[in-house]
Amino acid sequence: AGLQAWRSAAGLAPLIVATDQEGGAVSRLSPLVEHQPSLASLLEADLPDDELARRAHAYGSQQGRALAALGITLNFSPVVDLRTGRAPGRWDLHTRIDERAISADPVLVAEVARAYEQGLEAVGVQGTLKHFPGLAGVAEDTHHAAGFLRTPAAQLATHDWKPFQEVSGSTQAAVMLAHVIVPELD
Repeated sequence: AGLQAWRSAAGLAPLIVATDQEGGAVSRLSPLVEHQPSLASLLEADLPDDELARRAHAYGSQQGRALAALGITLNFSPVVDLRTGRAPGRWDLHTRIDERAISADPVLVAEVARAYEQGLEAVGVQGTLKHFPGLAGVAEDTHHAAGFLRTPAAQLATHDWKPFQEVSGSTQAAVMLAHVIVPELD
């Protein structure tokens, strides 16, 4: 708060203070911030679309209030990579996308992520869509080495990139780039 006040008095833009509080396994500030299950846990109840969106918004608002109280302005969440349905590879110790992703359905991922992001934004915290261009087709643990995404770009554009497009088009979410090489494009 002192640094933010100093910047404001100097006529400077506010500091961006970020954390990685996805919920579930990636909850860097818990227990300071109440631990929440992953966003995917909202799908377990098989709710109608409007109730799912309401709960995702409430989840984002609850998390955002706790983060804002600590001075956090940017959260590295939500994960909008698509679930793959496959177990993590032998050397995938940290990426583990299927444990962190919302769903394999890009429409459902966009719906939940948008409502969550709007909940964060309603209390003054910006979210981050990650991990573009998408890790569903990547076998490597990108925390240790660049991964290779061999999915054709046309398929990425109509499937994997949909949540990034939909949510970024209707919110102020940032986008986090993955350590991924797309041979077709790179």
